Order: sequence, then structure tokens, then C-alpha cells
Amino acid sequence: SCHLVAGGGIAARVRSRHGAIRPATTIEPQGLLVEDNGARLNLADWRLAPAARPSPQAYRQPYRIVVCGGSMNAGNTTACTGLIRGFAGIGLKVGAAKVTGTGSGNDCWALKDAGAAPVFDFTDAGHATTFGLSPAEVEAVFSCLASHLVAAGAEIMVIEIADGLLQKETAELVSSRFFAANVDSVVFAANSAMSAKAGAECLSDWGLSVAAVSGVVTLSPLASREAAAATGLPVLTLEELSAGQWCADLLAAPARAATA
Repeated sequence: SCHLVAGGGIAARVRSRHGAIRPATTIEPQGLLVEDNGARLNLADWRLAPAARPSPQAYRQPYRIVVCGGSMNAGNTTACTGLIRGFAGIGLKVGAAKVTGTGSGNDCWALKDAGAAPVFDFTDAGHATTFGLSPAEVEAVFSCLASHLVAAGAEIMVIEIADGLLQKETAELVSSRFFAANVDSVVFAANSAMSAKAGAECLSDWGLSVAAVSGVVTLSPLASREAAAATGLPVLTLEELSAGQWCADLLAAPARAATA
């Protein structure tokens, strides 16, 4: 016997859980699916291979914006949907990818509903969860999914990183040189003003360009003002991200800096 530990159908054993979460459903596996030759079926058997890079004449580097957060349920996916609507609303082709997490369709469906096409997640790279993966394996997931967004002609990549900055796999990825080399800017999803300040400082220390704060903190006007004062960054609601003006200003800022 074991437990159904995620909505995507992952069977494992629960070691601990948040106090507000109901106990996991107990299940008893009846067997393993196999091929005619007896080999076990595995999600990795259907993983995407990295896409071929387009020809230099057709290639244009998309703008790569990442959303990461202070904790689980800080509003990462919601911020992604706002960015997708904002960039799509100003006429850009947006592709999205969720690089880390545990398999469940909800987040990918939310990104698709917001207007991203295509949308991929780590299950497309052959992993039911990224928990316990090595830094090299997580980087390979990132590279694979990004290559398919490029091949699909995305002008904007919206990339979601699950959980909080202190979660092991997230911290190893976001603090790496690989990540800094493959990201143009970051939106940080915070659930409080203190989280916004600490998160922005961590990301800056890791050499990343933090463009804005969003997430659960924006549900409180007072907390939003405190976060803006503490970080010096715009603190944007879902509606403000979705409107598109901030997205247009973000893309115009490098051009203004280059002109200056």
C-alpha cells in the first residue's frame, strides 16, 4: 500500500504534509504496465528530445522571463497567466514552460487558457516530478523545453519555477550560472512584503535581473505598498500584468538603455 500524492496520479509514500492538507488517499497498486516483451512502461519512454535549433536566418532569440516565488502557493502560476495575457495582448507569440514541480495538469491548462501556445512541462521531458533530480537533470529539462519553444517560433518565453527559492532543486537551479545565462528577467511571486524583500535580494545576489514583484502579496494594498518601498520594484496585480502596458515597457527598456 502507498498513497496518491498528487492530482496527476503519482503513487508514493507521504512522509510529511502541511497541516491544512487532508491526508492522502491510500491506494494499493495492482501491477505494473509492461510491453509485449515484459519491459516496464515509463514516462521517460515518451520524453521529448531537444529540438533542433532553427537556421540562423530564421532564428530570433525570444525574450525569456521567469516567474519564481517565495513558497508554494505564492501565486507563481497566476503571475504567469497575467504575463501571458499581457504579452499576447500586445501582439506577441507567447510560449510557456513549467520546468519544476510534481505532475498535475492544472498549471499547464491554466497557461494554455491564458493564451500560451505551445505549453510544456517537465513531464514532457520524461519526469513525473523534479523532486530529487540532480542540478544537471533539471538544467536538461530547462534546455529541452526551451528548445521546443524556440522551434515553435515563440517571441516570448514565460517560464515557471515551482515552490520557493529555498526548496532544494529550485535553489540549485535559480542560483546557478546556467540559469543566469538563460534568463533575461525575473518576476518574483511573494506572499508578504518581507518575502518580496528577501526574494528580490536573493535573486539579485545570484546575478539575476528582477523586473517586478507579484503574487499573493498584491491582494493586500498595504502589503503591496510595503513591498514596493522595501524592494524599489513595481508590485503588480494580475490585472496590471494582464493589461499589457508593463509588458510593453519591459521590452522597450533595453532599447532605451542601448540608445542612451
